[in-house]
Amino acid sequence: MNETYTNPTACSDPITYHNRVMRRWNRRAEQINRFAFGLLKFSLVFFAWALTTAVLVGMAVA
Repeated sequence: MNETYTNPTACSDPITYHNRVMRRWNRRAEQINRFAFGLLKFSLVFFAWALTTAVLVGMAVA
């Protein structure tokens, strides 16, 4: 490798490196939280829809 090349994204300062890693982990945690919250919303809406459909069908049969 060329000895004059330095990686522009290299980080020798441990504090800067730690902050960079923590930002990456926080972004990933936010993505997971959004996904989980979306699943929760979907399940609640689906449950309400299924319950409403079951009640309406039960009233029509009775």
